[in-house]
Amino acid sequence: MAEQARKLRLCSYDRAEVPADAYIVTDSGGEMYFCNARCLSIWAVDFATKPNRPPEQKSLVLHVKTPTGVHRQLPNADELANWALATLSEEVDEAESAPSTQAGDYTSPAPSEGSSAASTFERRFMLVAWISAIRCL
Repeated sequence: MAEQARKLRLCSYDRAEVPADAYIVTDSGGEMYFCNARCLSIWAVDFATKPNRPPEQKSLVLHVKTPTGVHRQLPNADELANWALATLSEEVDEAESAPSTQAGDYTSPAPSEGSSAASTFERRFMLVAWISAIRCL
């Protein structure tokens, strides 16, 4: 018996192999795979802000499947970029608020003096700036 060939799925942003629980964006031309919300966000912002995009690309209806299996339909690339950045922001917030489960990690989840609270603010500010820039398009 011949073994069925497995389709290799590569991330459309960083070209790494995509795990089974990944983001999938589908349009009339096919499917695009993304490893995580970061890859999806960077690709979506780049695509939405690309100069000289053909008019037919500006009105593409896009379907997104999240790693949790939720399906979402978005009317265009600008909305995909907005949604992807909001999703990335939520994932960053969840990761920062989740207590560490690594053995031997005794760090406190509360920010201490000189901690990364400023960098958290900077990341949040940059996400808001990107979302604002996209909305101005």
